[in-house]
Amino acid sequence: MKDCKCEYYRNQLYSVVDELDLSEEAIEKHGQLGTEVHKLVRLVLDEKDLIIRRLRQGMKEIKESTTDEE
Repeated sequence: MKDCKCEYYRNQLYSVVDELDLSEEAIEKHGQLGTEVHKLVRLVLDEKDLIIRRLRQGMKEIKESTTDEE
């Protein structure tokens, strides 16, 4: 029974990380560093807060295009 709960919580953590929608660079960086999940979530939330503050100040968000449409 204990193993079932451990596996359940492990799966929950993986679900949280999947929902963060990390870039390939972030996955590579934090995967290599072994960043703890709670710290990873905090980093993402801080980044989102920064984006929201900038948008409220009238700045535009510019994203790189990753598709090759040529």
